Order: sequence, then C-alpha cells, then structure tokens
Amino acid sequence: MDSPRYNISIGLIRKFTENGWRWLASWNASKNYFDFITSECLEDESSREAITREVAWTLGLDRGRDILVCNMAQSNLEFVDKIPGDKFAAEMKVAFYNVELYRENAVRQVDALSNTAWLTSQEICEGKTSDNLLMNPRLTYLIARSQVIQHWESSI
Repeated sequence: MDSPRYNISIGLIRKFTENGWRWLASWNASKNYFDFITSECLEDESSREAITREVAWTLGLDRGRDILVCNMAQSNLEFVDKIPGDKFAAEMKVAFYNVELYRENAVRQVDALSNTAWLTSQEICEGKTSDNLLMNPRLTYLIARSQVIQHWESSI
C-alpha cells in the first residue's frame, strides 16, 4: 500500500498586542479543537496561492486588499512519518506562510468572528489553551517539528 500524500500550506496569521504576539486560530466545532487555516494545494496551484485562497475564503476577506501573504514560506518541511491521528506513515509536504492582515478594517472583521481566537505561542506549543481547549494534534506536531513558533514568542 502506498503512503498517503499531503501537500498543505498553513497560514501563520499574527498580530502584536499589548501582551505580546498572538496567532489566529479557528475553532473546529466538529472536531473540538483549534486549528490554523490550512489548505490542500489544488492541481497546478502553488502553496502560496493555496493559502491565499483559503485565508481569504475562511475569513471572508478580499485577497487583493485585506491580506498580505509573504512571497516565500517561513518554513518548508518534507518528510515521511506517522503523525498524530493517522494509522500509517504519510508523505508530508508542508509550507508555513506568514500572513498579515493588511487593513484595520480586516483586523476588526476578523476580531468580530465568533469562531476565532488569538492564541499565545505557549498555548500553541503546548497544544491547549489556558482554558484547556485543545489544538489540532497534527498542527501541534508540525509546529514542534518545524519550530516555526517558539513557546517564548508571546512574552514581552
């Protein structure tokens, strides 16, 4: 049996607050955990195009005016491993992209969403919020493997 293959992009949407950096996570009610906006690459679509499409669609933003996706991935991973929640090893290709909310109106629009939260780096690295709500275990695994977010980054 061939290993499953994943080619995904993950959006690292952050903002600086009076209490330090926070990253945007969305609540997945069907799975009972927080997750970052993630996208599978469609045929002939770059990983950057995939995350731009998904962030704009998920947050209801204009991809040309409201968000700025870095031209280069913050981190790229390619590996074969059994990750949390899978029964078998999978071939993984993962790109993490910094995404900035470009206009104040976009920030207000995202802040008004009921299914999102701005989480600390410690919460993300530990895999649960201060209220003991879980993070997607796959995301926690990928963050730890890539070290794209460090637990101390939210500290001032």
